Amino acid sequence: MSIVTEHVRKIIARLPRTPQMTYEFQNTIYRTSTDLLDAIAYEWLTAGGLNGPDVIKELQADKTDAELARECIKGWGLDEPFDGSDDEDPPRSWMDERGITEEDLVEAFNQYREE
Repeated sequence: MSIVTEHVRKIIARLPRTPQMTYEFQNTIYRTSTDLLDAIAYEWLTAGGLNGPDVIKELQADKTDAELARECIKGWGLDEPFDGSDDEDPPRSWMDERGITEEDLVEAFNQYREE
C-alpha cells in the first residue's frame, strides 16, 4: 500500500461517522427529502409515466400546486396514520415518518411548474 493511500485511510478513519438519512418511495432510495418530494410530484403528475407533457400542462393549468399536493396526499394516503411502530408510540403517517409536510410537497409541485 502506498504512503498516500495509507495516509488517506487514516484521515477517513478519524472522520466522525454520522448515519446518512435516506428516503424511500416506490422501492427507490433517495438521498435527500428534496429528491424524494420531487419524485412524488413527478409520479403524481405523470401518473407513473402515462401522462405526457400536454396532460401535465393541462393539470397545472386547472389546479394550483396546493391542490395538486393535497390530491396526491389524499390519493396515496400519505397523511394517514399507520401502526408500524411499537405499542407505546402513537401511530404516525408516512409523511410524519419522513419529516415532510404538505408545504414541502407544494414546493415540489411548484418546481415542476417552473420547468
